[in-house]
Amino acid sequence: MDDLAGRLITEMHNGTGEAWDVLHLPAIATEKDVLGRDPGDALWPQQYDLAALKAIQMSVGERDFTALYQGTPTLSSGSIFKINTLSIVEAAPKAAQVVRRWDFAATEKKSGKSDPDWTVGVKMQRNVDGGYTVLDVVRLRGKPDEVEKTVLAIASQDGRSVPITVPLDPGQAGVAQAQYYARILSGYKVDAMRESGDKVTRADPFASQVNMGNVALVRAPWNRTYIEELADFPNGSHDDQVDASSGAFEKIGIKKGLPKMPSLMEIVRI
Repeated sequence: MDDLAGRLITEMHNGTGEAWDVLHLPAIATEKDVLGRDPGDALWPQQYDLAALKAIQMSVGERDFTALYQGTPTLSSGSIFKINTLSIVEAAPKAAQVVRRWDFAATEKKSGKSDPDWTVGVKMQRNVDGGYTVLDVVRLRGKPDEVEKTVLAIASQDGRSVPITVPLDPGQAGVAQAQYYARILSGYKVDAMRESGDKVTRADPFASQVNMGNVALVRAPWNRTYIEELADFPNGSHDDQVDASSGAFEKIGIKKGLPKMPSLMEIVRI
């Protein structure tokens, strides 16, 4: 939706760009086909008949087929995150609070695993108006020393005014890791947060804000993979960006307590 053609068409519809003639030729014809095909007819049956196109659709998945072969890309909605409510902004509004939250992969990329986890650092702010903006997302796969260098480099880019939060995993190893990062990041505001509950439970508060349209992303190359991971959660192959975002939101989100219940004597008097 945000490639060159998508941007030009969006600008045209918004009245901010040039007028274009759009020739839309889907691989499988739909209603009111510009070539006069019947719905379901293949565009090039001599090379790719309907059976071949259906096989491609099964191979690449519905989202990619709709975008690449049908020419109608859409943002799918996940069962947790309704990503159609996410907005993309060119610049972040004024911040009330900012944090960089890291989620560390268990191990570096190995030859035996084709798609290992990522180490992710999400920078998020609470806006002065109460909404939230994801400012930056860093992803990498690397050895522990490469991860350490990246964390230090990103901290220097963010500046000392941006607090850094790392996970406090259960066990002595988790405590040692948190203490190590606190030591090498001396001079920065660093704390460790223990995670509780399953991933979906931890993601629910952030998802609620996304689904209400209270979350925006600063336009950047990382937007696509970030949105796709949210859309696929919790059934996608990765949830590292979701975990880091949930942790960042837990740190800066406004926490509203439950209303105070009246005592038994107050109820009797009422």
